[in-house]
Amino acid sequence: MVRLAQNLIKVYHWQIVTYVLEGDVYTHHVTGQNEAEMSVQEELFITIVHYYEKCRRNNGMDAYWTPKDAAQIAKCADCLAGEWKYDLLEQNCEHFVNFCRYGVFESMQVKERTLVAKMAARGSLIAIGASA
Repeated sequence: MVRLAQNLIKVYHWQIVTYVLEGDVYTHHVTGQNEAEMSVQEELFITIVHYYEKCRRNNGMDAYWTPKDAAQIAKCADCLAGEWKYDLLEQNCEHFVNFCRYGVFESMQVKERTLVAKMAARGSLIAIGASA
């Protein structure tokens, strides 16, 4: 898995490496001009990476979930190519790569931000209660 970062907005874009052919790295990722047009596409990694400030391999969830073998990952990504009903919270690019690699449909970005939002909301309620 590859995590690409744009630090200005603190959001990560995820891709899954599906194969290497004659030195060219191919990935599958969720892409599109807007949410209504998102789909899973296979692309040369080099054509995408220049849009991002940082890029790194990130298989950090291997410590928690069992990864599929490379052939299964590539087959899963190929099967999902095309239409993708994108939803930032429930079906984003991180959901896609985690499903392909681990068979787990989760996004740690969403989990982390949801937890922060819940904590902030609880803190606001406590502050309101204390001032009443």
